Amino acid sequence: MGLFGDLDVASADDNPWAVPANTYEADVFIVEVKSDKNDNKGLSILYKISSGDHAGKTVSEWKVIPQPADPANPTPEEKKAASYLKMRLASLGVPESRMNTVDVNDLMGLPVTVKVTVNGDYTNVTRVELRGNGTGTVQPQEFKGFAG
Repeated sequence: MGLFGDLDVASADDNPWAVPANTYEADVFIVEVKSDKNDNKGLSILYKISSGDHAGKTVSEWKVIPQPADPANPTPEEKKAASYLKMRLASLGVPESRMNTVDVNDLMGLPVTVKVTVNGDYTNVTRVELRGNGTGTVQPQEFKGFAG
């Protein structure tokens, strides 16, 4: 008998934080605007898996927030980054009329379904949809953050 008694450490997961490729029920857990190591601004969204074998684990995604020198004339890359932001906000149920004024608190706790893919050492969130009435929108009795 070894140091750990009957515990089979050898068969434990190599990475306790790993989340295999799959689709998971989750909640928006942390939303932050922050800078990366190159001082580029981005939207960081952390989703906490809420059910199944991986409940409690988290997956995250990063969306670049473009900082155009001339906001009236963004570059093609800046337009593309803004489009990715818009796609994510729309998938979180934010109406276009609220996209420029959305607040972190509007997004925290939203019930979502996230699709996760794994590419080598990288875990990627490739799709996010609101859980709710089956149409991709949360019913008003469940969520009132974007009313009016």
